[in-house]
Amino acid sequence: MVRNDVLLKVIHYKNVEALTNYELLKVVHLLFGVVLQIFVFIIVPSLVRNMSPPKRSQ
Repeated sequence: MVRNDVLLKVIHYKNVEALTNYELLKVVHLLFGVVLQIFVFIIVPSLVRNMSPPKRSQ
């Protein structure tokens, strides 16, 4: 969820040079959080499957 309009400002105007350093840092922080969450959603199910007890053969 985007809680500020800084990322929308970048997408709409496509002008990163008009942003202040603080706003640019917020955009980088937000994008890093999104990438990290995607990475977690990919890795965690794989780790959970590996932690499952082995199935018994009948």
